[in-house]
Amino acid sequence: MSDFLEKASKIIPFLSIIILLSSIIKYYTFYFNFGININEYTELSEFPLLFINDLFFYLVFIISFIFYFPFVYLRIYIRQKFNSNIFTFSVTKYFTKFSLPVIILIILNICFKDIPLDIKLNSIETYIVTFFALLLIYLDKDITYSKNYFFIITIFLMLSFSMLNAFSEISKIERGKISHQISFTSDNKEIKTTSTQIYLGKTKNFIFIYNNKIKETIVYKFDEIKDFKIRKL
Repeated sequence: MSDFLEKASKIIPFLSIIILLSSIIKYYTFYFNFGININEYTELSEFPLLFINDLFFYLVFIISFIFYFPFVYLRIYIRQKFNSNIFTFSVTKYFTKFSLPVIILIILNICFKDIPLDIKLNSIETYIVTFFALLLIYLDKDITYSKNYFFIITIFLMLSFSMLNAFSEISKIERGKISHQISFTSDNKEIKTTSTQIYLGKTKNFIFIYNNKIKETIVYKFDEIKDFKIRKL
């Protein structure tokens, strides 16, 4: 138990840094697309909290990847307890050998499909996780190799998916697909978001509204507006 706690105490801080870095990559990629130098509007104290908006994504991603890992332990345990010559898991080997190229073909097919970019990227992410999980099973290595593989691939995918998720959200906004409606008063004028006047997000002191028609972002100071309201659609 003490060994587990010692290992966890080393891994969790490092994983937290990777999650934070992933959130920053998404944050900068998203706002840069709309011509916003987010450094000018963000305080340093806000960065550690960036991951909160994507917490559900990271939980689902890690759980979906870990889902395959118990099979690796089970396979090694059975071989050690009984006989590695009897329990070859040849069916598993054949299944993964067949599935891996199929998944690659599916990903390529999705890439060339005429569907919205956000749907395309979300589908690709799902198949990429499945691909690397099945590849781990196909390689059939020892537990040390499997742990290192899992750790490295998790870091790689989290950093990659953070950028893909940014482009996914950008695609939704450019298509006028909004999930929240914002309203507030600025200079005695009521501002309300629509499918063309889209709420991008906010920092501690600023709100960003993007005009989808003229491709322009308006920045409002939070302390200069009144009656700020947000409603989920």
